[in-house]
Formats: sequence, C-alpha cells, structure tokens
Amino acid sequence: MKRNRIILFAGKQTNRHHIHCFRILIERFGWNIHLVTIYPDIADMTRNILSIDTVYLVKSFAIPFFEETPSLMDILTHIRPDMCVILGSLDNRFQSYLKTTNLPIIWIREIGFNPSERLFGIEVKKQIQPSILPQVSQKQSTVCVPAPMVHYQDFLDLDIDKVLEYKRDCGLISHNMTHNAIQKKTLVAVLGTTDQENALRPLFENQDTLMYSILNPKLSDVDLPAINEENAPIIYELCDALVVIEDINDLGILSQMRSMASGTVMITPRTEKYLSFLGRGSLYYEEYSLPEIQACLEILNKSSQKRQEVREVASLLFEKRYGYSAVSGLWNTVLEYVAH
Repeated sequence: MKRNRIILFAGKQTNRHHIHCFRILIERFGWNIHLVTIYPDIADMTRNILSIDTVYLVKSFAIPFFEETPSLMDILTHIRPDMCVILGSLDNRFQSYLKTTNLPIIWIREIGFNPSERLFGIEVKKQIQPSILPQVSQKQSTVCVPAPMVHYQDFLDLDIDKVLEYKRDCGLISHNMTHNAIQKKTLVAVLGTTDQENALRPLFENQDTLMYSILNPKLSDVDLPAINEENAPIIYELCDALVVIEDINDLGILSQMRSMASGTVMITPRTEKYLSFLGRGSLYYEEYSLPEIQACLEILNKSSQKRQEVREVASLLFEKRYGYSAVSGLWNTVLEYVAH
C-alpha cells in the first residue's frame, strides 16, 4: 500500500507558489497532504487553495495546563502521517514532536537560507535546496530543485487596461495626429548598480530607448513603481528587454524568471552560469562590454525574428524547468524516493 499521508510544517517563508505546487502533488500525484502552521496569514492563504479541512492553525506556544483545541497531538493522531515535510525554518513549536518521531523527514529549504543552518537534534532523510539547475538523485541526501517563484498564468492574465494606462501615462505610446499613427518608444529594464546603469545611458540615448531601473525605480526615465508580486506582470509587459549586469543572485533569478514568463527578451553576460541557466533563451554579451550590449540592443530593435526565437526558447525553458508542474514533479520524485 502506498505511503502517501504527509504532514507539512509550513514556516514563515511559505508563499502561494509553494501551496500551488503542493496542490499539484495532491491532484496529480495522489499525495494526501495536511498543512500545520502557527501563522494565521499562511493558514488563510492555504485555505483558499487547498481543502479547508486539511489546514491546521496552532498556537505559537502551548500554555501549561491550558487545553488547546485542536492540540498538535490531536492533529497528528488524526492524520497518522507516513512522513513529515518541513518547509522553510522549523518553528520551536514543532521541535519536540519531530525529535521523537520515527517518521522520515524531508526539509525543503528556501531561498536565502544559511548553509550552516541545521535542525537541532532532528534527523533529516532528504534536504531539498533551491537551485537554478535541478539535481535530484536517490543516493544523495541533499538534492537541488528550483524554488517556485513565478506563476506563468499570472503573466497571461495581466490587466491589459492597466498596461495601456501605464503606457499612456509614461509616454511609451502616443498618437501622431499628423500621420494618424501610433508611435511607440522602446523601454529596457536594467538590473545593476547605479554606476553600471549610468554607463549604459549613452547607449540607450543613442537608440532613443528609455531605461527602467529595477533596483532604483526613482532613477528611471519613466515614472513606474517598484516591482512587486502584484504589478510584475504589468511592468514586464511594458519592458521590451531586460539587461542584466550583475552576477547571478536571488533577485536576478527572480527577475529573469519573470522575463521568461512575460516574453521580455533577456540580455545577459556570456558566462557559464548564465549559459547553463538560460541556454538559447537569452541574447548574450561579453561581460562588461558596452559595444556588445549595444549590439544586443540593435538586434532587439531590428530583428523581430530573433526576438521571437529567444522569447519562445525562454518560455519553453521556463515551463520545462521552473513552472509549477516542473517543480512539483521534482518534489514528487524526492517524496517517492523517501516513501519507498
């Protein structure tokens, strides 16, 4: 009989992307998952995605001689789990139980984790660490799976009216009354330091291109807000390209995943890391070479065929490696290794 009952201890790092991936594990792969957390906002969010009766909110600490309803032990007795999954940091509330259980434990670590962090006194069967390149093996105790960070559907369901409003307000489109035509300006997002952005400004000015600074929106050529989870689909829809100057980091990965999901062309350094990450889904320039960045911008402006090719490759790569289904499939493989 398949061991498929899981108790998921959701730490404060849990977000909607994780929960949607767990929903896929339930619906597609047949896992029976019950989530326990001490955070009301996480419980509320999860109840909007998963079955309400599989989500439990417990107090952050137990008061001696005070009856808690439902108690953590009541929940565990009811679920009778076959394994435990810890998502993010483990709260002290759950330490004592997990130290005594003989159940296999999987720890999904989150972006920005401290490599030296350990679960004190708790034996972990498998650790899942976030990585841009997946590496899952039955023999390894630590495996690498991309963290779910972006949902492709968000970029398909963006608010078109809001996009048009932003374009008009920022001067990205205008109506030429003389020729009765719509004129459009090119907007390029840049991820780099202020000095790096300033070095690029002459290139943009020569090509009549506007710049949007991801790190410093107030220094942009357009009046757009800082990017967040809600407005990212709209802002990336406005941008014709994303130029990345920095080495790969957490913000860079998130920015490029948003580009992949939105169809925004990426222009990145020609380094081994980026080539492994993006393959043919980016235009590349020699690191720190302004002439090569200019050549990429010229391709962006002059070759609609090349733009489309890069977009299609990036979109397929996103779905294959970084979409909810891809991440859930890799998680399922790890769960299967532990269950059998």
